[in-house]
Amino acid sequence: MKSSNQQSAAQSHLNARHFNGPIEDRLAIRELLDSYSDAIIRRDQILWSNCWAMNAKWRLGSRIIEGRDAILSHWIDMKTNGRGIKGCYTRAFFNAPGAINIDGDKGYGWSYTNELLVDDHNMTYHLHGMYSDLYVRENGQWVFEERSFRKLHIDHPY
Repeated sequence: MKSSNQQSAAQSHLNARHFNGPIEDRLAIRELLDSYSDAIIRRDQILWSNCWAMNAKWRLGSRIIEGRDAILSHWIDMKTNGRGIKGCYTRAFFNAPGAINIDGDKGYGWSYTNELLVDDHNMTYHLHGMYSDLYVRENGQWVFEERSFRKLHIDHPY
């Protein structure tokens, strides 16, 4: 049997993992992150846009794009007009959560990204980043209310 100090330490350790709230909601957020990644790799505009709230914000450095339609338009422009990193195309994208915290119909968390990009000369780049996220349950589905991206590291051949 654990002493009260051991139980308290065990409880504090569990909270330090940054995953709090109902498991079904945390699983739904994880599925949101996975759907986002899948949509990027397959360039699925409908799936990708459905990851965002109607009045969402996407922060990319100092630039802020507001509203699902504007966010989708910006993403399409980045992908079709080579306005991403030196005109690269995403070949792989993975998004691993570091935290998911739920409180009712709202939540926050962060995730780490690993993206493989290829340019027109078949040169590859590895972009590692971090998203700070706000989640909201909209029409019964968890979506991004806000995503703020920060580049952590990029490997490139130049």
